[in-house]
Amino acid sequence: MARVVLLVVAVLLAPVGFRVALILEGVHGQFLVSDFRGLVSDAFVALLVASLTIWVNRWSRFIATLWVALWSLVQYVNFENVRALGSLVTIQDAEYLGNTTFLLGSALVISRPGLLALWVLGSAALAYVSLAELPRRSARLCLLGSAVLLGSYAIWPWADDVSVWRQTHFFQHNSARLARMLLDADPPRERFDDAPSAMLDLVPELRADLSGESLLSRDYAGSNVLLVILESVSGLRLPSLAEVHGNQSLAPMHELDALARRTLSYSSFINHQRKTARGLYALLCGELPNLSRGPTKMSRFAAGDRTCLPSALRNAGYATAYLQGAPLAFHMKDQFMPRAGFERVHGHDYFDSEYLRTYWGVDDRTLFEHSRGLIEDLEDTHQPWFLTLLTVGTHHPYTVPDDYDPEEGDEWTRALGYLDWVFGRYLEALERSGVLDDTILVVTSDESKGYAYGSDNLARISQNWGFLVIRLPGGEQARIEEPFAQMDLPLSLLDLLGLSSQGSHFFGRSVFRRYDEPRWIFFANGNKHDVGAIDPQGRMLLCLDDFRKCRRREPMDGNLFSREAQQLEWVPERDDVVAEMAMRSLYTPPLRAEGRHYLLTATPEVRVDQPHEKVLFGGQHLTVQPGEWVEVELRVRIAGTGTAEFRHTLRAGGGRREVLNESRTLRSGERWTVRYRYSPDRLRHEVQSRAYVSLLEGGGVDLIFEEASIVHHRDGGTPGAGVEILEESLESTPGDGDA
Repeated sequence: MARVVLLVVAVLLAPVGFRVALILEGVHGQFLVSDFRGLVSDAFVALLVASLTIWVNRWSRFIATLWVALWSLVQYVNFENVRALGSLVTIQDAEYLGNTTFLLGSALVISRPGLLALWVLGSAALAYVSLAELPRRSARLCLLGSAVLLGSYAIWPWADDVSVWRQTHFFQHNSARLARMLLDADPPRERFDDAPSAMLDLVPELRADLSGESLLSRDYAGSNVLLVILESVSGLRLPSLAEVHGNQSLAPMHELDALARRTLSYSSFINHQRKTARGLYALLCGELPNLSRGPTKMSRFAAGDRTCLPSALRNAGYATAYLQGAPLAFHMKDQFMPRAGFERVHGHDYFDSEYLRTYWGVDDRTLFEHSRGLIEDLEDTHQPWFLTLLTVGTHHPYTVPDDYDPEEGDEWTRALGYLDWVFGRYLEALERSGVLDDTILVVTSDESKGYAYGSDNLARISQNWGFLVIRLPGGEQARIEEPFAQMDLPLSLLDLLGLSSQGSHFFGRSVFRRYDEPRWIFFANGNKHDVGAIDPQGRMLLCLDDFRKCRRREPMDGNLFSREAQQLEWVPERDDVVAEMAMRSLYTPPLRAEGRHYLLTATPEVRVDQPHEKVLFGGQHLTVQPGEWVEVELRVRIAGTGTAEFRHTLRAGGGRREVLNESRTLRSGERWTVRYRYSPDRLRHEVQSRAYVSLLEGGGVDLIFEEASIVHHRDGGTPGAGVEILEESLESTPGDGDA
């Protein structure tokens, strides 16, 4: 019996230890009653694992011990995910492991190596000792204990205001979600070929609305626009905005707050979703992002069907540019940004020097300092210009040079302090240079980290609490408490610049106007599977865990981000608009009889000078039904002085399921052509063609894409199910080897 207890302790050590560490690292470091529900879940799952370990021990004590060590390592993965995102790791997160930037930049970064080593080695050592001569019948004992704990867990009431990670183990949470998907399959829903129209049909008030009274005495026609997007920064970080809602600012950003106090600032600014790609899409394209978890509209090439803000400004004579510190391939921004209307698109390869560079890119000081050279280039065009900057230093695992003081605080707090410091210096430099004399400065965030650990009404919605600060050349100053959202920004800027006729297709209202009638604002949190809205009465509607639980609340004193709120009755006939909007927000591209044509890359020439694998393109995420098919054509020429490995895949069904995976070694002076088609035997979501390249030898090569496309066919004769290679050839191209 003692050995069984020791084994259970070995298996429980990691989940319980990491849970306690997360609670102690929280804002207040206090245990809640619901934390004991989480401990029961940990014990339930651990007893199942212990039972499996005993069965494995029948064949090999070493493998059983290794299994316990692996189990403990996976608990640490969840620990890091909760620390960074405030949510449990999910099965869907595994798809990011195929991206080099995410894998090397975040997944393999260990923030607590000592804790990891202690728990994993400790678990393995205890398991190895306990497994010696352990009776097989002990497995049945563990299963019996697991059943008892499951019963206790089932009758323990769920607390809606307490974070999910505090109440359950991630394995149990994922298993329950998977079971619901299999057992509670919804009947087929109506398919909307045009998501914007579908959303506007449901809530017409989302249409472009410039009926409000202007807050300004003048417009700024012909002014430059500098849009600065600060990674993950919440309105919580600006004391002047946090105090509006009765909250104390944690890790305050004083330089940013000082700017907010002397300009136009918006205290109730809503970020529609988590993850950068969704925030950027709303900020640049004036539409709601996907409100349900899944592929982003950015990666679905939605810009090909929608005129985004950069395109509208470019059509009005603006020079446009985009600069970020991170690699552009992540979320396919290298393809999206040019199609959105940016003439110049630069990522981490743009920087020839840095204070710190990680796999996520350069630090924020490097970004801001190099952007001044880009501004000078834009000034030389003698056109008004629109420049968008996206920082990355406050993205996990946080890019902060070692010599930055102060050293105290955790990594997140230190990253916020560094960003605030370098932004203050940047603002001073822009003011001294005179750039801001005729430039509108807009500062906001792509997403909000909010309270990652909190467990109250505010914690649930704080990850949608953004901020907006606008400095106008005329020096206007005001704090606006009316709710606005990311989707409002494109229409607002066109309104300010006297170009409103270019934005009639955008969603939203102008932040430079005052409106008498309130409206709906929708938001979601893909990490937590939450979808919500602010209704026209200013009440908060929130559906938790994929609509399993919905509630309606009225914030205290009308402050959206108040900690206290009054519970109200949920009326499905009125309030289920939240679920319907989430469904209609999903992007489904229209299919035409002649097929829908997608360019796979917006960068026809790619330099390859590194041995690690680089993503070239991907992320179309097409939905293909039986009777439809896709046809892929690639024609790539190699120039330079080396040899590269080119790999292309076709994925279907989500995750990492591949129906085609082929590699080809290509040498300088060769042209490779392949054309194939795929027809599914059943409905397939997330069909996408992806390509990767890595340098095998030589100083570097250039890939020159003469053709890279995928066509989604609807009619015209369906081929047989499966993949069919239609054409493949490799030929020499004399004279290209040293191009």
